[in-house]
Amino acid sequence: MPLAGVGAMANVAHAVAVGAEAPPQSPLQPGDHYILRKLNNQVLPWIIAGRRLQRLWMVRVARLYDYISNLAAALAAYGIGAPITSLVSSGKAPEGKSAIQILQDALPWYGFWIGVVALAIWIALRIFVQREDILGRALLARDCAHTMRSLNQELYVALSDADPMPTISKVQKSVDDQVANALRNRVWPWDPLPPAEEMAAELKRTTDGIRDQFMNGWTPSPARVN
Repeated sequence: MPLAGVGAMANVAHAVAVGAEAPPQSPLQPGDHYILRKLNNQVLPWIIAGRRLQRLWMVRVARLYDYISNLAAALAAYGIGAPITSLVSSGKAPEGKSAIQILQDALPWYGFWIGVVALAIWIALRIFVQREDILGRALLARDCAHTMRSLNQELYVALSDADPMPTISKVQKSVDDQVANALRNRVWPWDPLPPAEEMAAELKRTTDGIRDQFMNGWTPSPARVN
């Protein structure tokens, strides 16, 4: 079954299971070109969802982890709190001392327990990031989001053609490959798309924009697909 068909079935099942309201009304209108229907049903939802991968929690955690590590490395390079910053950046206690000894030596008595708590949080974050491969998955999520934006741009360039279907088919194949790769690497968090109501406004805005800007320039739909 095409990805779009699976997505529609999953969203309807989710709405019924949780007693939600009916799914948002489709932005398609009677008489819309079959190309517009294909884009709305099979291509645009996946591009919209894919662009949102850069908002995932793992991307934010990876960004925070990277900032803290780089800050610690920079402070150590300038000789500011070298034992503590070395401990944070490398995860190892220098000079053969324990982490607690480093905190006792470097912090005043009133800051010691704050330092202990902060160090415990940092260690837990470091272990979590390493075991769950957060950095690698976050990089893949950002790359996938960037690729989806590039494919969206390629799609829009092709929509000015009288028959954009060859490029649409190519873009759809690339989008499907991106989604499959994201699923394999635990980057795609939806099953298989975000809830319809979360994408309804953007999908309608995009579909309406394509209709207004491009649809009149397309070769009329073959009778068999009207």
